[in-house]
Amino acid sequence: MGSASVAGAARQSLGPVGVYLPIPFTSTPPVSLQREAVVRLERAGYRTAWVNETVGGRDPLVQLALLLPAAERMTFGTGVANIWARAPQTAHGAAAMLAQAYPGRLVLGLGSGYPQQAAAATRTRSSRWPRCATTWSGWRPRP
Repeated sequence: MGSASVAGAARQSLGPVGVYLPIPFTSTPPVSLQREAVVRLERAGYRTAWVNETVGGRDPLVQLALLLPAAERMTFGTGVANIWARAPQTAHGAAAMLAQAYPGRLVLGLGSGYPQQAAAATRTRSSRWPRCATTWSGWRPRP
């Protein structure tokens, strides 16, 4: 599938309106409440839900693995998965597994966050860019 058709398929699955499920930095609602919220949102017609991440906090890929089964059709995305929080190969493996388990329902948003987040991971903002760009440029979910 070419990059234009991948982008078109993503736009189609995302729909015109989505919802952001931010988790506060100080506490995380129980997974059961998050799943109930996903069910209600899907029934209300939302086609997409986005989750956030804090470096050293809750992992958005694990959160999506827990939320995806609660919905039948809803697409989920990371807004964003921070590149400082895990090795690129680890993020690739997790995203590929989710994409395989839930075809067409995962959008992986990556970002560098803020300088404070890089510092929290004992990195400088520029230390991972060359390796990250190389790793992610060839990423495709495995069939």
